Amino acid sequence: MNIHKIKILFVISTSRKRIDGQSILYCRITYMKLRKQFSTGLLINPSYWNSKK
Repeated sequence: MNIHKIKILFVISTSRKRIDGQSILYCRITYMKLRKQFSTGLLINPSYWNSKK
């Protein structure tokens, strides 16, 4: 029996900042070594984002 893991990660794109300093929040889903990334439609100030948490 093969058990496949789904990994969900939220990341921000710091290279694509808006004029007001906010960045787009992306969701990255990995399943069976295939990765799909899409925008959540949410904006966040990068100084509030802690990727470790």
